[in-house]
Amino acid sequence: MLSTAASGTKPIPNPYPTQPQPSSGSVFRVFSIPAVTWTLTTVLLLSASYHFLQATRSRQLTDQVNQSLHAIMHVLMAAMLWNLAPSTMLAQIAVLTGAALW
Repeated sequence: MLSTAASGTKPIPNPYPTQPQPSSGSVFRVFSIPAVTWTLTTVLLLSASYHFLQATRSRQLTDQVNQSLHAIMHVLMAAMLWNLAPSTMLAQIAVLTGAALW
């Protein structure tokens, strides 16, 4: 897409011609290669399982909370890759922010 210059005489080429187009509304599909999406999903869910296991084995409350928040963050990031719940994006951001501030 070309935009016009301030004087309106010459078109200015788009500096980002390979920028991804929105797939639905204003949401951009992050990864267009399914193998990358599946690989990241697998890594995130395995990491979430590890943190959940660490939370159940821990004896201190702070360690349990830390590991549980890490597990939740990994699951939310995996859900974001697939855009599973776009209506809950604000809640996901709130949870991730709270976990980061903890």
